[in-house]
Amino acid sequence: MSQVHHAKLAQAVTLNPKPRLYAVARKTADKLEAKRMAAPVDPATGQPLFQPVTGRAPAQPRNHAGAPVGEYLYCMRCAAHRQLRFASVQELSRSSEG
Repeated sequence: MSQVHHAKLAQAVTLNPKPRLYAVARKTADKLEAKRMAAPVDPATGQPLFQPVTGRAPAQPRNHAGAPVGEYLYCMRCAAHRQLRFASVQELSRSSEG
């Protein structure tokens, strides 16, 4: 391309950038609106339907081994019983000493 054509193109872009920006903004807004219209939304709350609002995630990760829930809960119960037995043995040893 010639230098004259480059100069005219640069001048056209610098003098009138807004229509292109508006077109991009309009296209983005149209896409967002299409997404909103595609998903069913509860009119009262604005929440997507069939997506319940739940509480926060746990503060500490649990079940590192990825065990089934029943096995994990059973192990937790066994660990709690061990702690109780240990505490009762400690208490008995303290009461027999003193």
